[in-house]
Amino acid sequence: MEFKPVALIGFMGSGKTTVGRAVALELDAAFSDLDSQIERISGMRVPEIFDTLGEEGLRHLESLALGNIVTFGGVIATTSSCIMIPRNRRMIEDNYTVFFLDADFRYLYPRVAGTGRPLLYSLSQIELEKLFDLRRPLYKSCTDYILDATKPIGDLVTEILDRVVADD
Repeated sequence: MEFKPVALIGFMGSGKTTVGRAVALELDAAFSDLDSQIERISGMRVPEIFDTLGEEGLRHLESLALGNIVTFGGVIATTSSCIMIPRNRRMIEDNYTVFFLDADFRYLYPRVAGTGRPLLYSLSQIELEKLFDLRRPLYKSCTDYILDATKPIGDLVTEILDRVVADD
């Protein structure tokens, strides 16, 4: 089946990787997780990158990884911060049908609390919510479709497939 490549964007805990894998399976398409690509390029886990190179170094690797996979098509799950860099937003907008998995911070925070993500160590819950509030308009600015991330995974997959097939 022919389809425009799919990108999933959203804050931590929105289900980008889980939904992305399921969509790729249904489409019989390649799946790329941007975090995994960053780790492959750097030879380090994301928390190590954050500790060693800092946020700026991680953002550089994020852009490099996105640039490497943008031509492969399929389905990608971006990092939650990918959209912070204008060049990344343009790459995503220009090359993918973009789905923003959106939910209130009150729903997402319990899903990521205690998961060991670097930002959870460096930011308080209040600071993390401010970051969420900062990023949410950026997600909305570069998306084709906003989906309710509180829905069951199967429902989200169906919505994405319906739109990708409808747009084809």
